[in-house]
Amino acid sequence: MRRKIKIPKVTFHFEDTPEAKASLQPAYNRIFDLVRQEIIHKRQKKQKNENNQNK
Repeated sequence: MRRKIKIPKVTFHFEDTPEAKASLQPAYNRIFDLVRQEIIHKRQKKQKNENNQNK
């Protein structure tokens, strides 16, 4: 099943050095965490709706 997740466009401008890339890592981790939370939230909401319809 394909999912479509809308993420606001984010542009990173940084020097191409190991230090700069390392400093961006927390930002990437945060974005992926937010996406993961959103997927879980939608999944739970869908499950809840299905359970309500089955009653």
